[in-house]
Amino acid sequence: MYIDFFGFRDKPFRLTPEPAAFFCSAPHDRAMTMLEYGINSRKGFMLLYGLPGTGRTTLCSLLRETLVNCNVSYVPKTSDADLLHKICNGFGIEAMFKSTENEYFGVMMDYFVGEYKKGKNNLIIIDDADEYSIDTFRTLEKLSEVEIEQCKLVQVLMVGTQELCSKLMYGNVKTLSERVLSVTELNLLGLSDTANYLQHRIKLSKGTDPEVLKSTAVVEIFRYSHGLPLEVNLVADKAFQVAADARDKKVGPKHVREAIKHISGIRQPLRVFTVAQYLTPVLILLVLLLGGLQIKTFFDMKDIEEQYAGVKPAAEEPAAETEAAQTPEPAPVIEDAVTEPEPAPAAKPEPVKDEPPAVVQPVQAPAVPVSPEVKYGCITARSGLKLRNRPSPNGDVVGVAVYSSKVMLIEREGEWWRSKINGREGYLFAEYVNEVNRQDKCE
Repeated sequence: MYIDFFGFRDKPFRLTPEPAAFFCSAPHDRAMTMLEYGINSRKGFMLLYGLPGTGRTTLCSLLRETLVNCNVSYVPKTSDADLLHKICNGFGIEAMFKSTENEYFGVMMDYFVGEYKKGKNNLIIIDDADEYSIDTFRTLEKLSEVEIEQCKLVQVLMVGTQELCSKLMYGNVKTLSERVLSVTELNLLGLSDTANYLQHRIKLSKGTDPEVLKSTAVVEIFRYSHGLPLEVNLVADKAFQVAADARDKKVGPKHVREAIKHISGIRQPLRVFTVAQYLTPVLILLVLLLGGLQIKTFFDMKDIEEQYAGVKPAAEEPAAETEAAQTPEPAPVIEDAVTEPEPAPAAKPEPVKDEPPAVVQPVQAPAVPVSPEVKYGCITARSGLKLRNRPSPNGDVVGVAVYSSKVMLIEREGEWWRSKINGREGYLFAEYVNEVNRQDKCE
C-alpha cells in the first residue's frame, strides 16, 4: 500500500461517503445555501439532483448535522411499500409494520403537530428518489397538504439524478411538480476546486510532503474525471499506488495516465498533444500553401479588375487619365474572344476638305479644353472591344474595353472612334460603341 510509502496516517481517497472529510467546494457551498434557505423558509417540497458521485449523500449527511431545531428523517433507497415505515422510523415514531397508508399518515400528523407546537421543523430526506414509482410520488404528494396556519409542518427533500426531474415533469404527478418550490443542481468541480479538493484530502491524511502531487498531475486527473468527485478519488488513489510501486516520491502525470490505463482496462487513446507532434509540420506546410494561394489570388483579381475596369466620366480630360493603373496586355484568350467584324473595303473616311473652313477654325481652338465637346459611349460587344493603336483592324491592340463599360470618345474618324482607356489612347470600332450622354448609365 502507498500509505506507508508516502507517510499517510490514513487512506486519503476513499470511494464511500465521508462527511468528516467533506470539502466545501463552490458547487457544494451554493447547494447547501439553497437547501438551508428552503428548509428554514418552510418551502415544502424541494429537489436536489446531480450525477452519481457528485457528493449528494455526503451533502445530505452534513445537512442533518448542521440544521438547528429541525427533526430529520433520512431514508436511503428502500422498497416502495416500506417507504412510509422508514420515514416513521427516521423520526422515531412507533408505527405498526405493514400498516395502512392512512394509519401511517395519522401517526405522522400527530407527531408533526406536536413538534410544531414545540417550535421545531421536520424534514424528510428521500435519497435516490428517482428509483421510486409514480404511485409512490402520488403518495408523497399528500404530505404537501400537511400544514397549519398556512405553515408547512414537514419539508420533503427529494434527492436523485436528472431522471427525477423528468419523472416529476412527465410522470403525471402535476400537483407534486407544481409544489416543488426549490430545485437545486449539484454541479461538477472546476479545475481550481479539483486541485483544492485533492490538497484537502492529502492534508487530512497527514502526508509528510504537502506537494507530493504535482500540478500537472492534477490537470490530468481533472481531464479524465471532469470534476466528478468519485472519479477524482478513484484516479488519485490508483495514481498514488502506481507512484509507490515505481518508488517515486512525487505523483506526476505519467502516474495518472498509467492509473487511467489500469482503471479502464485498455490503453489510453492517443491524446491531442501526442498526435500534434506528428501533425504540426504538415499543418504548418498547409497553412503556408493556403496563405500563398490566397495572396496570389488577391493580386490576380486585382490585375483583372484593373484590366477590365471602365473609365469613369469626368469634367476635364486630365481627370479621366487618373482612372486606374495601366491595363496590361490582354491574354490571348481574351483577344480571340473579342467580336470585331472586318470593315467594308468600300468604306472611306469623310474628307476633311468637304467641311466648311469657317466652322473648323472657331471649333479647333476650344475643342480640347472645353468639356461639352467630350463625348461618351457604351461598349455593346459582349466579348469586349479592342483598343488599337490606329484606325485599322490590323492595328496593334493596346487595351480592351469590357462590355457595358462607359468610355470617353475624343473624335470620330470614319468607322472608328478615337478614345482613351486607362491612360492609353487608341481607336475603337464604332459599330460596337453606343454614343450616350455624360449622365447616362450603360445597361
